[in-house]
Amino acid sequence: MNAEASRPLAPGTLVGRYRILSSVGSGAMGEVYRAEDTSLGRIVALKTLPGDLVGTPDRRARFENEGRIMASLSHPNLVQVFDVGEHEGVPYLVQEFVEGETLEDVLLSGPVAAPKAARWIAQAAEGLVAAHEAGILHRDIKPSNLMVGRDGRIRVLDFGLAKVQSVPEDRRRSQPSLTTDGLVVGTAQYMSPEQASGKKVDARSDIFSLGIVFYELLAGKLPFEGETPVDVMYAILHLGHPPIPGFGSGVVRGFADVVDRALSKDPPSASSRCARWAPRSRRSWPRADGSRANRSFRLPRARGCRR
Repeated sequence: MNAEASRPLAPGTLVGRYRILSSVGSGAMGEVYRAEDTSLGRIVALKTLPGDLVGTPDRRARFENEGRIMASLSHPNLVQVFDVGEHEGVPYLVQEFVEGETLEDVLLSGPVAAPKAARWIAQAAEGLVAAHEAGILHRDIKPSNLMVGRDGRIRVLDFGLAKVQSVPEDRRRSQPSLTTDGLVVGTAQYMSPEQASGKKVDARSDIFSLGIVFYELLAGKLPFEGETPVDVMYAILHLGHPPIPGFGSGVVRGFADVVDRALSKDPPSASSRCARWAPRSRRSWPRADGSRANRSFRLPRARGCRR
């Protein structure tokens, strides 16, 4: 890796046809910039692999495959990828620029009103079902990978830890898996029991992780905690989650029931995670006062949810 690859891109830098405008943020899996598509005149998000990982074959392959996988998906609740490429030896992907904030940012202000949280989770679930139907498991669902735009719409971000399941021969059979079975991958606080134990996962794993996010939105804290990641994974595997304060009775009990189904652990009940979560139409979502929640809020049935 040369020194140039490790330097942040300065405003004005041309990466292919994309002009860098500003840095948006950085993380373990990439540097993100606000950029202008000089051909189409639109604002995009340009993500590059961190310079210190460019020479790491597995991380590079994971990043490049993330772009191809995301580009193959099209759904209102999945961030859209427009392009992939390489600049001075560093791979990049170009995706829609979403004005908004992640649910991690939202949670800094505390719990979220149940009807709003339910809308967000239902939208995220719909996006995940689209990915599952294409044979793709996300495996890293957490608040920082769920962004709510200024339009109120949730987008699922970052398929860097995704896994491609077997799909019909006419659909993406050439797509490689991004990770290997038997490895513990994901973020400890949001792992499913299957992930925490290194077992084979299916769509139910993403639903469990989404259930953790829903719990956190409602309670303002995580359902499984510990001093170390190992402690957290032990809790996920062996301990029950505490009831959500204030959701034990009345109309709001319906939200807690959804969380309970999503966080079921043992195989016989794990299929209940995939009970039909999402509303049949936007008009059936819970009203601002929380009414109708017991009758209408459900998760969509995801591919791979049957034993």
